[in-house]
Formats: sequence, C-alpha cells, structure tokens
Amino acid sequence: MPLHHFLPPHPTNRGERTHTFGRPHVLAVAPAQADQAAYGVTPTETLRHQHLRKTFDILHLSLLRSDGPRAARALRVLVRSKEWRDVELWRYGLAVAGLLARDAALDAYASAQADEGDDGEQAESSQQALFKEVEEAVAQRRLAYLRGLYRVKPALRSEILADIVYELIELKRYDEAMREIEYVLDTHPFRTNPTLHLLAGILTVDSGLQAAGAIGPSSTAEELADLPPAVRRAAEHHFQRALSAARKAEVDAQMAVEARIEGQRRRHDAIQSRQRGRIEKELEEERQKYQIHEEKVLTNKLKFKRVPNRLRRNHNQTELAQQLRLNKAELAYSGPLRWAVTLAREGNLPESDVDDDEDAASQHSAVPDDDEEAEEEEEEAEEAAAAAAAAAAAVGASRPIRARSGSPSAPAQAQADSDVEMAGANEPAEESSGPRRSTRISRPRRTLAAPELYLNHGDEHDSDDGRDVYVPHQAQGDGEDGEDEAGAGPTTAAAAEGGAEAEAAAAAPAPQKPPSLLATAARLLEGWTKSEDAQRPATWETDAANLYLSLLQSEE
Repeated sequence: MPLHHFLPPHPTNRGERTHTFGRPHVLAVAPAQADQAAYGVTPTETLRHQHLRKTFDILHLSLLRSDGPRAARALRVLVRSKEWRDVELWRYGLAVAGLLARDAALDAYASAQADEGDDGEQAESSQQALFKEVEEAVAQRRLAYLRGLYRVKPALRSEILADIVYELIELKRYDEAMREIEYVLDTHPFRTNPTLHLLAGILTVDSGLQAAGAIGPSSTAEELADLPPAVRRAAEHHFQRALSAARKAEVDAQMAVEARIEGQRRRHDAIQSRQRGRIEKELEEERQKYQIHEEKVLTNKLKFKRVPNRLRRNHNQTELAQQLRLNKAELAYSGPLRWAVTLAREGNLPESDVDDDEDAASQHSAVPDDDEEAEEEEEEAEEAAAAAAAAAAAVGASRPIRARSGSPSAPAQAQADSDVEMAGANEPAEESSGPRRSTRISRPRRTLAAPELYLNHGDEHDSDDGRDVYVPHQAQGDGEDGEDEAGAGPTTAAAAEGGAEAEAAAAAPAPQKPPSLLATAARLLEGWTKSEDAQRPATWETDAANLYLSLLQSEE
C-alpha cells in the first residue's frame, strides 16, 4: 500500500512515548525556509533531534529504494525513541514488513533456481508464477503483522481492521473478510468507522452477485437488478450507515479542531497572564526600590531650611521625605501656581485676585434670557429718552445764538428735534463728535462663559454647525426693518422645512455601521459549516456509498 506522507507527524501530549517538555516539536517542521541548513536543521534543534530527523529521512529513502533491512534498522531506532508513538509509526512498520517478505521470497526463489540449474527459457516461463507467489507471500506477511498488532494495540483496532479486510480481499478470501467485519461491526469503536460499513456493503453485494452466478468482479446496473431483495436491503443498510458514520466523523473532526483551537487559546491566555503578572511584579519591585532610594537620597540632602528640627532628631525618613517633597514643590510652584501647593496641603482653593466686575461679566457672558433682554431694552429706551431731552434743552438754550450765526429757522429746528426724539425712541443715536457716551453696552467675549449657560440656551439659538451664536436685538432703521420683514417669509419657510427634515431624521433609525472583516469572515465560515447545501469536501467513502445507493435504488 502507498505511504501516506513523507513528513513526520505531529506528536501530542498523550500516548506512551511522547514528551515535548513544553517546547514545540521541531521534528514536525518542514524545511520550507530557504535560509535553513541541510535536512531542515535549525540552530534551535538539539543534537538528538538532528539525529532523529536524519534517521527519519533514511527510513523514507530506504522505503523508496526498497531496501528492507536498512529501513527496518531506521524504524527500530524511531520506535525506541521517546519522541514518537506507535500510532504514528505502525503504517511504516507495515511497509517494512512487506519489503522484508518480498526480499525473503526473492532470495528463496533465487537459491532454488541456483540448485535446480534451469535454463533461461524455463525461467522466463515461470516469471508470472513467481510474481504471484511473491505477492501472496507479501500479503501473508502483512496480514500476520496486522493481526499481531491488532492483538497488542486495542486503541488501533478500528483502523487496523480495515487494513486486515483489504489484505483478505487482495488474497480473495471474501468470506473470511465478511466474517471479520460482521463480528465487530455493531460494537464500539467499529460502528463509527465509515470504511468498515462501506466494505461490508461491497462484500454483501459481491456475495449476492457470486450467488447469482455473475462472472468477474465488476458490478453493473444489470447485474445489480438480479440481486435478491434481502441482499439489496442489507447492502442499502450498510451504505446508509456508511453515510451517517461519515457525517458523524466529519462533525467529530470539526469539533476536535475547535477543541484544539480552544485549548491553544487557553494556553496562550495563561501564558500571557503569567507574563503580565511577572511584569507587574517586576515593576512593583522596581517602584519600591526607587522609593527607598529616593528616601535615602532625600534624607542625606538636609539642605532645605524649612525642615523641622524634630524630624532631624527623630530620623523619621518617611515624614522627612514627605516634608522635603512639599518644600520642593512649594519652591517650584511659588508665584502664579501657588494655589496648587495650597490645594495639596489644605484641600481648599485660595482667594482669587480676579476683579469682581470681570468675574460677573464672565458669568453673564452667555446669551441672555428673555427677561434680561426686556430689562436691557427698557434701560436703553430710558437712556435714549434722557439723551433726547438733553439734546432738546441744549438746542433751546442755543437758539438765539444760532439765529444770529445763520442757523436754520425755528420750524426746521423743531422738525430736527422731533426727528431726534423719534430716533431716540427706536435706538440710540449715532455717535457724534462730542463727548457723548454710547448707550450700546459692549458685551464681553463669550470665551469666558460658563459651560452651564451654554447648555441652558443651546436650544434657543443654535447655528448650523452646532455652536451657540449671539443674535443681537434688531434695532435698526425703518429701511432695515422693512428689509428684515420682507425676508421673513423665505426664512420662516426654510426654517420650517429644516425642522421637518430634522424630525424625519430623528424618527428614522440610526444607520448601523458595517460589520468588521473578522465578523463577516466568521459569519461566512459558520454558514459554510452549518448549511446543508454547502459544498463540503467529501471523502471517498461518501462518494462510493452514494454511487452504490444510486445504482441499487434506480432499479426499484
């Protein structure tokens, strides 16, 4: 039988001869990197591992060259080593047993031919018979090896029995092969092996064909149509069980992979937690060492004048270190940052030197409420009325002088006074060249406003970019008021439309963020493994069972 692979398997922590000592198994690493030395030897491998790797290579080279004795010696070394298990080497032993049996059969035939002294023509005529005898001897030796291994290794019986059945079929001992399967097919762990169920179904079909008088090992649809109903039902039963066992084996393999991944994750987390604990412990030790060193250094440096004498007499290193730290901080933060030292010592903020007017201005620098706006408007109106009255009195007192100096007539001056009064009733007059004080109060900057004031007035005056904007009171002339009133219609419509859009946006659900690439890959993998219509990689047992079932059920 052909070998399965030429790379060494991955030993696990279970078994009879497995000891990894907590390190990765270097024998299982293929020499794929170009910078590795010959035979896949890396600098991390020990001399023992290098020797075992070369021995494994010699085993494969001997099997390819059909050198049975050398392969047997290499296999003997590997079996006795602690890095390998019998579950990983018994198939190599089967190949070595076949090579030794073939060499023995050829040697016996060569010695017999030398004793008889036959000529070349008789030797050529007996080559076909020799080939059959050699193949039969090899099969007998392999069968004996498998039966002996079947008795001494109970954990490998499920796999070994399938090879025993193959060897019996090769020897054309079909009845014996069927008996080997029927005795143990319904027991554990043989009932979960799909290969045994498939072989049982094939042997059942073959026995039915032989009983029907079919010639040759081929089974066509016409020959299967002549099978008795009992044989057909028995074969279908074995094939159905083969399919169910194959599905269960696939699920078990998937669960084993998930368990292995989970175990690796837990080991990785445990290693990380241990490393994290060790690092934290080292950091704590370093911090304690630094603290002790700092206390010693501060104790030796008694150069500060503010250290009490009682601390020097008592030699209390902890209190002395704390006092020295406070003195050092006081010297470092004296001046504008003195409040930090006061806060650290007493827990209270010192009195501020900020002017009360500036503090009040910063407190009330946000957008005023409706009541405050009304009060300000009343104050502005009173100041404007007082200014208008003062202007009228000044005009009346200076009327004779202006008359002599060519001033406007009395009706014109009265009209001017009325205009001034009307302008004062609406808004403060424009600044003149005289020393008149402006009635418009200059507001401080909004950068000093308290945050809670913005929160209180954020709903009333919001700009497009989400910031609070101060909207001054409209107190312009008639022309400007007319323009504002004319533009109030479109502005109101735009505001209503914007409010409707805002309500629709608030009522609509928030858009969800696209899932990450890792979540998408996990979802696709879950659907691929759980979907019934997914194209999973099928084994040859499943394909063969489906083929036989389609042939058997097509004739019903």
